[in-house]
Amino acid sequence: MIEIEVHALATLLPVLYLIATFLYGMELGGPKAPKFRAGRHVVNGILLVVHLGWLLLLWQSLGHFPVADPWTAVSFMALSVMLVYLPIELMTGAPTTGVFVVGFAFTLQLIGSCLLPLDLSPSGFARSPFFAVHVATALLATAALLLSGFFGALYLVLLRQIRAGRFGVLFRRLPDLESLSRLNRGVATLGFVLLTVGVNIGIWWAHSGAVERLDYTDPKVLPVLVLWLLFGVIGASPWIRGLTGRRAAVVAVLGASLLIVTLIVTFLPLGSIHEF
Repeated sequence: MIEIEVHALATLLPVLYLIATFLYGMELGGPKAPKFRAGRHVVNGILLVVHLGWLLLLWQSLGHFPVADPWTAVSFMALSVMLVYLPIELMTGAPTTGVFVVGFAFTLQLIGSCLLPLDLSPSGFARSPFFAVHVATALLATAALLLSGFFGALYLVLLRQIRAGRFGVLFRRLPDLESLSRLNRGVATLGFVLLTVGVNIGIWWAHSGAVERLDYTDPKVLPVLVLWLLFGVIGASPWIRGLTGRRAAVVAVLGASLLIVTLIVTFLPLGSIHEF
C-alpha cells in the first residue's frame, strides 16, 4: 500500500512544480499581467508539504533515510533548491528570478519521478544516521552552490546588457547588479557552511570504518574539496581586495559548472567510495 502512495505522490510532484513555475513566470509579465501571488504561496506550501510527506513515506517504506540512489537524490535536490530559494525570495521581495529557479527544480523532480524504480529496495549503506546527515547537508549545499552560480550568471548577463545599452525585460524585471552580487555571495557562503558540515561528517564517517579506504584523490571527492575552496573564496570576497562583483560572479559560474560535472561523475558507477 505504501509503495502505491509513494508512486502516486511521485507522479503528483512534477505537476505541482510545473504549476509553481507557471505562476512564477507571470512575474516577468508587464505591470498589467496577472500575478496570482497569493495562489503562488499556497502552491509553494502544498508543494513543500507533499514533497516532505513523500520523503517520509519513502523513509517508512525503506526503513532508512530515503536518499540512497541517484533518483531520490535528484528529487531531494529539487526540494533543496526550493528550501534555499524561498527564504531568499521572502527576504528580498523579488520573485522575478523564481521562474528560472523553480523551473530548474521542476526539471530535477521530473527526472527523479520518471526514473524512480518501481521496486524500491533498502540499502544497508544508508542505515547510518551519519549517512543521513552527510547526504542531506551535501545536497542542501549543492542547491545553494548551484543558486550561487545562477545568480552569478544573471549578474554577468545583466552587466553585459547594461554595457551594450540594451534595457530589455531582464533589466526591468531582474534585481539590480548590487542585489545580484549580494545574493551570489550570500548563497555561496551558505553553501560553503553546509558543505563544510557535510564534508567533515563524511570524512569522519569514512575514517570510522564505513569505507575500506578514504582516497582524497577519488574523482568524487577531490572536486568537492576544490568547490569548497572556490565558494569559500566567493563568500569572503567582500574582504578580498580585487575580487569585484563581476569576478566573484565569474568564479561562481565556473564553480557551478564544475559542480554539475561532479554531480554527473557522482551518479556514474566509477568504482568510487561514494555509493549511489
